[in-house]
Amino acid sequence: MEWTGRQLAKGKVGQIPAEQPAFLQQLGVEGEGWLKLVGSFTDKRGRLRRAIGRPAALQAEAAKRGQKWIQGIALSREIFGVPTAEHPSDPQ
Repeated sequence: MEWTGRQLAKGKVGQIPAEQPAFLQQLGVEGEGWLKLVGSFTDKRGRLRRAIGRPAALQAEAAKRGQKWIQGIALSREIFGVPTAEHPSDPQ
């Protein structure tokens, strides 16, 4: 988490090793994708999103809420390697 904070905090980038930490490998995501995901925790109005995670987890959360989709699923598919084009019902 320290790596994430330093990457996002203005003036802190480069003060820790540039190599990506092991947790990113365990998640199966590149550093750029991780930072994009973390940056999406809030919407344009600064409100926290309802859920964030892998596509399957977001689909399960949508089903639990009785919804067909949930905000952020297209980004999750992009970051975790599931092409959005395979899911034409996703909002853009």
